[in-house]
This record gives sequence, C-alpha cells and structure tokens, in this order.
Amino acid sequence: MIASFLLATAAVEQTHFELGRSFSGITETVLPLVVLFLLIYNTVVMVRRDCRELGGHRATLLITLRTLAIFGVFIVYLQPQWRSTRELTDRSQIFVLVDTSQSMGREDVPLTEQEKSGPTGPDEGRLGRVVRELEEGYLLERIRQVHDVVVYRFDEDENPVAIATLPRIPSPEESESNADAITEGADSRQGEASGAESIEWREILKAKGGDTRLGDALRELYARSRGLPLAGVIILSDGAQTAGTDLETVTDLYEYAEVPLYSIGLGQTDRPPELLLVDFAAPPRAYPHDPLEVTAYVRARGLEGRRATLHLRQLPASEVESATGDEPLFEDQIDITLGDDASEVVPVTMEIDTLDRAGRYLFEWDLQLRGAAASTGRNAEATAESGQNRRRFEIEVQSKPTRVLLVAGGPSREYQFLRNMLKRDTKHIQLDVLLQSRPEASLEDPSYLRAFPDAEALSKYDVLIAIDPEWDRLGPRVTSGIERWVAEEAGGLILVPGIVNAGNPIQSWNHDPDYQPLRDLYPVVFEDDFEIFEDGTNSTGRLRAVRATRDGRDAAFMQLADSPLATEQVWDDFRGVYGPKPVKGKKYGATVYALFEDTLADSLGREPIYCAGQFYGKGRVFYQASGEMWRIRRLDTTYFEKWYT
Repeated sequence: MIASFLLATAAVEQTHFELGRSFSGITETVLPLVVLFLLIYNTVVMVRRDCRELGGHRATLLITLRTLAIFGVFIVYLQPQWRSTRELTDRSQIFVLVDTSQSMGREDVPLTEQEKSGPTGPDEGRLGRVVRELEEGYLLERIRQVHDVVVYRFDEDENPVAIATLPRIPSPEESESNADAITEGADSRQGEASGAESIEWREILKAKGGDTRLGDALRELYARSRGLPLAGVIILSDGAQTAGTDLETVTDLYEYAEVPLYSIGLGQTDRPPELLLVDFAAPPRAYPHDPLEVTAYVRARGLEGRRATLHLRQLPASEVESATGDEPLFEDQIDITLGDDASEVVPVTMEIDTLDRAGRYLFEWDLQLRGAAASTGRNAEATAESGQNRRRFEIEVQSKPTRVLLVAGGPSREYQFLRNMLKRDTKHIQLDVLLQSRPEASLEDPSYLRAFPDAEALSKYDVLIAIDPEWDRLGPRVTSGIERWVAEEAGGLILVPGIVNAGNPIQSWNHDPDYQPLRDLYPVVFEDDFEIFEDGTNSTGRLRAVRATRDGRDAAFMQLADSPLATEQVWDDFRGVYGPKPVKGKKYGATVYALFEDTLADSLGREPIYCAGQFYGKGRVFYQASGEMWRIRRLDTTYFEKWYT
C-alpha cells in the first residue's frame, strides 16, 4: 500500500559532555595553548631560581602545585558542562484530496458481467465509492498508523477546503515516554483520534462543483505545506480537469520539493454516453408585442440515432405581474435526432408568443432523452434528468422607455455614434444629453441640457453614461449626488474615461478628498497620474487586443452574436483599441469582464483591465477603459448597438 512507502518522524533524547567555549578559527584554538605553555614555562623557570637553596624536592612540589593551579584556571576558561538535548520533530502529514465536482456524482455503466455482479455496481456513484472507502475501508486507518492525515475537498473553487484532521494512531508497542517525545499534548489528541470514525462523510462530500480545478488545488496545498513535514498527497478523482492551472506546472513543484503524488482514479476509462444542455441564449429584456426568439445549445455523445425532446415552458411566478390570472402559460417542444459527433453543439431555436403586458416572465428549458433507458444509455438518462439539463431564465417586459442621461466632455466618436443610436430608438429610450464643450448659444435641441440635473431631476433617470466628462467642472456636490443616486435609487452608471480629461496628469479629482465619493464608484483603482505621465506606458500609438475573461464570456451583455461560439469569434476578429487607461487593479468585490493586451502590465504590477463592473449599494456601475468600442462597427454595426443596449 501507499503508506508503506512513506517515512515517519522520530524523537531522540541525549545527554553528553561538552565545552562551552567555542573556537571558530585556528587563531582562537592555538592562542590559548600558547598562553598556557608560556605560563607553565615561566612558572618552572621562576620556581627553579627561587628554590635553589631549598632543594629539588621542594622545588618540584611548588612547580607541581602552581602548574595544577594554571591548569585549573585553563579548564575554567574552557567552560566544561553536561548538556541534555531533546530533539522534537513534527509528525509527518499526508494530504488526501477528494474531488467533489459534478462528474464525481455520475453512476458508471458496467461494461462487463463481472462489474455488474461486483460489490461496486452501477447504482453507486464515483463519489459514493470514495465515501464507502472512508467509512468502511482501511485506507485512512493504514495511513494513520504512520502519519497525520488531513482530508480536503476541491471542485470549482481555487482553494481546497479542509474537512477533517485525523492524527496518527499510536501503536500498542509505543511506550508512554516515547509517545510524549513524539508530540506534546498527546492526551488531548487521543480523543480526536478515537472520534474520527464519527465523521459524516456523506454529508460533507457531495458532488456540487461545476468545474474540476485539480491544478489550482494542488498549487494551494503546496503553498500551505511550506515548513511542514509533508510525506505525500493522495488524490481521489476521476481525473477530468476542466479548468485552472496546468497539471504539469504543478507537478514540477512537487517533484522539486521531493513530495510524491499518488493518484487513485475513479470512473470508466471509456467516456459514457451523455446528453447535455450546454448553454442557451435569451433576451433579458423586451417590449410589449416584440417577437421573441430563444435558442438552446445541445450536445450528445454515444447516442447516435436516439431522439431527445426539448421542452420550453412558462412557469408561474409570484413576482410576475403578467403571468397571473386566467391567461394560459406558454409551452412548446421540439424533437431532436442525436448525431455521433461529440464535439458538435446543435442550436435549437424556438419562438415565444408575444408578451403583451409588462412584467417579468419565468421560463424553463427541459431536455429529456426519449425511449426506455438502454444499458448503453443509462448515464445519459441520469444526466438528462439532472438539473444540468433543466435551466431557467427570465424575460422582463418593459412598458415605458428607459430614460438615459448622456454626459460627455467633448464630441468624441464614441459619443457621436452612441448619441445617434440612442436618439433613433425613441420607442425604447428617452435620451437627454449634456455636452460640456457645446456653446450654450447653439443649444436648440430640447434634449440637450444646459446644466447637470439636480437631485430631484436625476432621480427620474434610469441610466447615466459618462464619456470622459470634466468632473472638476461638475464639482464635488454633483459627483456626491451621483454617488447617492446610484447607491440609494438603484441607478445604473457607465463610466468611460478618455485621453482628454482622464489622461490629464494635472487634473485634481483623482486626488482631491472632496471627490472621494466619485472614486468609490469606480470598480478599479487608478495609478498615480504623474507616474503614468512619466513612464510613458499610456501610449496610444499601439493597437491592443481585447479579450473576454471567463466572467465576461458568461455575461449576457458580452454576447454580441446569436451563440457563444459566434460571440467568441467576434471578439477574436475585433482588432482592439489604442488608448485604454491603465489601472493598478480591480477593487474588492468587482468583476473583470475583459482585459486588453499589455506586455508591461505584469512587470509594473498592474492589471490590464478594459471592462469591469460592481454592485454599489442598490445600483450597479460599469467601467470601460476607453471610448473606443465604436471600432467594433467595422465588423458589424449591430455589435455596437448590442454592446450598449
């Protein structure tokens, strides 16, 4: 077994004689001996001169006594002493890492008659086998005869969670003195050791995680084990890592530290059949009488020729105003013939009946495999009946247009394209504009404001878009009012810095204490303006690619095309931006949706954030590092419209 290959620690007590005076070099060693020799020589010479008349016997006696006295002083100088040493060594530890991702909950299909009749039949999931071993098996007991054991679980989180600490079980042959030498407080740990069997493993270990981050878990354990006598790590997993740090990089760390990794695999070597509702696309908002289309993305493996049914039904909800009363709830279904290409994602589009009344409507996808469960489709049946193939979404129908206030320091291209787009959509959006560089004499359009609205007027707006405004010109009173509007009245704020005002190295709002409420609204932390100005890293002469993060790929507003795959292609085709404002990093609790390419970011300790957002009080704030999303119009004008609307 694994435990027989690992070493335990020991404790030794010794008593020995030593000299307290230490000699670190040749000079310190030879010099005392030379002095001793000179003292003895001087004593012999002087006594012989003084004792010529007394005779040789008395001279010899005096020389002997004085020589012994000198030797005594020399011995005192050497500081002789008895020293008792007790060497205490921490007991070695074993980390047991248990995978609790959703894949560990699968029930494997038996491939042979022996497997069907064996003790680990298909009715027991992979994680169930681990739990049974921890409850009834001998793995932990045999390891604990030599080592302390710490059991961790891991799944989609980067940090594994410690769920049990089990001390070593003392052997019957160990004496009480030897047990005390191994560790202090053994009596207090004995109760912990005896109660290890009472741990509710089935309650603690449940397959809930969406991803398997084995590499991240091993990296975190490596950091925690520094300074500890770690004898090895045992991994109980199906081995299907889906996200996180590359395993090869992490195993190199353990190899350098000479800590062995033992992997115990669970599950089948052949991938079982499965049916998955991978993703779906649905508009989060709509208007009365608008045509609605929603799309589900289905993937199958090992089910060639089988048929599945995709249901879409409307669910009653207490918060939905228009889904009450005698109105029938929408329901539809489509039959799908499954293919044999496991990498193919099949889009299935359905039309929802027009929603005539305002409110929030709740819908549910339900994907089911048709026909009786065959022996080769058992796992697919279980997957189709799980929550992974039953997904819900909401569509909010708005009866009134969204009131938008657009504030800009100057007529940049981002401002012009956005203003024109919002002004055309009079059915859904009511737009007011404050252009700070526009002369008051030319304000003929009533939608253009002469001054920023007061608190009462601001409360009527739903969204405020600020494209490189002159915050110093608005003043701290206005910016404090914007902060209260977002936090207390659930306002939506979009902040877009620019190279004219936000790039000015001598502007004061980024350092003035009166503008602290404004700085609190930003989901990012800015660099010192003078530092950016001096190091020249804020250059606008180079094109920088924009790439979505994992949170960005999951965000609905980042879906510029009809499917996630098409959206990913759009971002790959987007050439990028020139002048994003560099920042130190995101604030705690903020979410980063996109990054821009910056080779100097790591060396300068910065995070090249292009898009980030945060909840602020009752409202929400979105940050875009530059007003250059108009460049995506080169691919398709609709991408720019979807980005903002």
